[in-house]
Amino acid sequence: MQGKLPHIEWLDLKGDGVLHECAIMKRDPNNNIYFFKVEPLDGVDKKRLRDIITSRNATMFPLWDLMRQNRLGNGINALDYFHQLVRVLTPSGSIMEPQYGVIGASAGPSAQQMAEQSDLAQTTAEPVAEPVAESQTPEVGEADTRTPAEKRAATRAAKKTK
Repeated sequence: MQGKLPHIEWLDLKGDGVLHECAIMKRDPNNNIYFFKVEPLDGVDKKRLRDIITSRNATMFPLWDLMRQNRLGNGINALDYFHQLVRVLTPSGSIMEPQYGVIGASAGPSAQQMAEQSDLAQTTAEPVAEPVAESQTPEVGEADTRTPAEKRAATRAAKKTK
């Protein structure tokens, strides 16, 4: 249930019908909700949060980005300060701490799709240059089209065979 201020919602965290006032940091594509409870904050922290969510850009960006761009009165970045309170509400209703390598799964994407979306899957391995045999070295007058890595490999291979 949406609150009166942007990024504030009332969530049923335990599935028992009791709603808790929470600041919503972000929602990811798997319907995980990154949040923290507003209730346990002291007066100073509630004022800090209110100042952030009532700024003129509050409706244009997720709270995560707003906090990343703000410094608190004590000089600490707002995201660094509030991040320690953040929890994740998964689509199945579990509450967990955000951590690398763990994500709440919804009924939507399969494990294979999640593996493909992983940031590890996005990295590409560079092929290892095969050592160039001496017979592949260009003759005098021919243009050498090998890359510097291939030339180094050929030089090293030639030194090993001597």
